[in-house]
Amino acid sequence: MPSSGRVLCESGIYHTMLRGNERKDIFLYDKDKLHFVEGIFQKKKEIDFSIHVYCIMSNHVHLLLNTHSNNFSKIMRGIGVRYATFYNQKYERVSHVFQDRFKSEPIKNEQQLLTVLRYIHNNPVKAHLVDHPMDYQWSSFRAYVGKNPVFSIENIDPILKMFSTDKNKPLEKFQKFSEIQNELEYKNILEIKEITSLQDRKTYFHQYLSKHWPGQKLEDILLVLQREIITDLHQHTDLSIRKIARLLNLDFNFTRKLVSNFEKNESKEPSFDSKILKELSYAKSTKNA
Repeated sequence: MPSSGRVLCESGIYHTMLRGNERKDIFLYDKDKLHFVEGIFQKKKEIDFSIHVYCIMSNHVHLLLNTHSNNFSKIMRGIGVRYATFYNQKYERVSHVFQDRFKSEPIKNEQQLLTVLRYIHNNPVKAHLVDHPMDYQWSSFRAYVGKNPVFSIENIDPILKMFSTDKNKPLEKFQKFSEIQNELEYKNILEIKEITSLQDRKTYFHQYLSKHWPGQKLEDILLVLQREIITDLHQHTDLSIRKIARLLNLDFNFTRKLVSNFEKNESKEPSFDSKILKELSYAKSTKNA
């Protein structure tokens, strides 16, 4: 079955992730991470794009990438192929380095951008590698606070301005925002989209129910929150509408109507302020001038 095409985003900004095959470590040493970074710069010489946020872990990479060309997939493919070739040659192996294609999520507004930025920077903290994002060398957090990053980030100022227009306060507010972990509500959509097996679907569904409505029966929950459960399953798993209806013991046409209404309302959600979007894209436009 052919893979579906990427959804292009009006903002041109994407949260994207590359993960090691079978979730195995693919960055064994700092030199491996550095080679991956060099691959990003090599691709930037060929195609115009910016990296606003990054984090390189031992078995996966998160990037917040900005490009208004139709070459988003080409950029990520090029970066991935270059590193996979290097990795296989260095460690004398012949196999897939990355798991499936890269995952991507379009960023539609400022709130989503900031939430993803915090999620990416807190990956090493969540993995118990460090106590604070500042302590991790291989992320862009240090670039935002001016502390010797591995590589610099274009257009930090427009993102910091989202925290405050007072030139003396953005950095302080950015750091406080980055440290709020117990209020981190962002679901890593890229990881949730990896749900493929029937057992994984059932596990996700039961975890979802027990987290939000512990101790309650499905029948009782559906009486009140049919719409929320259906749209969540449709958005965050690969279940078809028919399978969602079957899972919840609901009529197929009724379920399809709810999903259709959700998709119409989703298209009306807030988008980027045009001035902010222009500032985020400024580095790319001036570079090609």
